[in-house]
Amino acid sequence: MVLAFFKKVSLVVLLLLVPCIVSNAAKKKEKEPLAVKCTATLFDGKKITGYIVDGKTKEISYGNDHMYNIYSVSIADTPEGKGNVYTADEVKEITCTFEDGTKKVFKSLYILKDLTWPRNLKHGSKRTLFPIDYHKKGILGFACQTEALDFAAWSLGWHRNEIHVLYCYCLEGDETVIPYYTDYGKNSLATGQRKWIAKCFERFPKMFEYIKSDDFVYKTFKKDPFSVLDKLGTLK
Repeated sequence: MVLAFFKKVSLVVLLLLVPCIVSNAAKKKEKEPLAVKCTATLFDGKKITGYIVDGKTKEISYGNDHMYNIYSVSIADTPEGKGNVYTADEVKEITCTFEDGTKKVFKSLYILKDLTWPRNLKHGSKRTLFPIDYHKKGILGFACQTEALDFAAWSLGWHRNEIHVLYCYCLEGDETVIPYYTDYGKNSLATGQRKWIAKCFERFPKMFEYIKSDDFVYKTFKKDPFSVLDKLGTLK
């Protein structure tokens, strides 16, 4: 179920599964191409059109979160071809087109630097390709795969990580992505979560006050963490 979800919100799982899929296809002697059509725009303005035939992710640590975004993709002229590797340091944006015609856009950005306030927009040193899952009124939202320590298991002496979703946002033109909520915090005290979420939007005074007010309903927010970005679009 988790993997099915991430197939919808991100290409990360698809790329991770490519070697396994290719191996299984070879055993079954299937001839269908196992690649994703794409157009990549590089920072130098050059456009690369072809097929993603492989990809790698890079871990980004942010607090207790260990996020896995795409760092590089191998793009070939044909689905069966040998690709050239392009990293997030070279690719400004990449648009993937799936067989059913749906598109997914990834943008090369930085995550907020650890131990810094969101309002300062200081970023880390690693670029990765963030999956755009929300795009309205100049606001971009991202649902990224992350792993975090299972504290319930840890309290029993086991070390186990769980896969979660880390919700982030930035404005068009920003290079720093702000993580504002992760679903492993859904059982945390609303007061603590509300304070942190407010801090993530502190550079927008009206939004900051809204999240601290009774108008912001945490239970409703948890059901759709992107809903706060709709509100930002009216208050920024």
